[in-house]
Amino acid sequence: MIRVIASDYDGTFGTHLGIPAENIEAVRRWQKAGNIFCVLTGREPLSAIDVLKQFGGVYDYLLACSGAVQMDAQNEIFHMEKQSAHLLPEIASYTLTLPVLNFRVFVGKERHRLYIPGREHDSEAGNLTPEDLGKLPYFNQFSLLFDTNEQAQEYCDTLNARYGTYINALRNNNCVDVPMAGFDKTVGLRHFLEALHIPPEQAVTVGDNCNDVQMIRAFSGYAVKNGVPELKAAAHGVVDSVAALIDQLLRENGAEMAC
Repeated sequence: MIRVIASDYDGTFGTHLGIPAENIEAVRRWQKAGNIFCVLTGREPLSAIDVLKQFGGVYDYLLACSGAVQMDAQNEIFHMEKQSAHLLPEIASYTLTLPVLNFRVFVGKERHRLYIPGREHDSEAGNLTPEDLGKLPYFNQFSLLFDTNEQAQEYCDTLNARYGTYINALRNNNCVDVPMAGFDKTVGLRHFLEALHIPPEQAVTVGDNCNDVQMIRAFSGYAVKNGVPELKAAAHGVVDSVAALIDQLLRENGAEMAC
C-alpha cells in the first residue's frame, strides 16, 4: 500500500503561474485518507514556500534544494545536507566565463547571489564576488540559469567531470541545480523516509523532467503527460496529472484494504 507521494513542483504539481485546483483538492483527499504528500523540488526553500503559499498549495512536508533542505508543514527545517563552500570561488570564477544569467547559493533559508557583470539590472542581480562565496559556512545547493537547455547540459557535463567528487550538477531544462556529490532527489527522499520510519516500497514519486529520472526509477514512479521523453521511458506509468495519480492510488489502496 502506498502511503507517501513525493511530487516535483514545476511542471508536475504546479508552475510559476499557479497550481490546478484539481491537484489541490486531490491532495486534500489523499491527506484525509491518512496519507502523506511531499513536494520534492529543486527550488530553494523561500521560493518554494512563496509559490506554494501564493497558490494555496497543501503539503505535509517540503523537501527543497533537491531534498537537501527538509521542512515540515510549518516550514520549519528538521534536516539538512551540507557541503563545504571551499571550492565555490573556483567554480564561480569558471562560471563567470560562460553566458550564465544568474548564480545563487542556498544556505538553509538564506539565498546568496553572485555578481554577474552586465546583469546589474536583472531582478536576480547579486553583489557577491567568488571569494565572498568561499566565506559561507556551507551550502545546501547552488543553482544557475542559462539561455538554452544545451548550455545548461554542457555546464552540467563539464562541472561533473571536473568536480564530481564535490558536487552533482543536475539539469532541469535551462536551469541547473547543484547539491553535494552523490546527492539528488532520490537520496533526499530516502533520508526522509528513514527519518519517518516508512519503508521505501510505501512511497511513490511523480515528476516531469530530467532531474526527476533517478527518483522515478528508484521508486517505480510516474511521469505526468507533459514530461520529457527520457522521464516517460523510465517511468512505471504516465498520468494526466497529480490529481489523476492520487485518485488511482486511492482506488488501489482501497482495493488492497478490501482483500
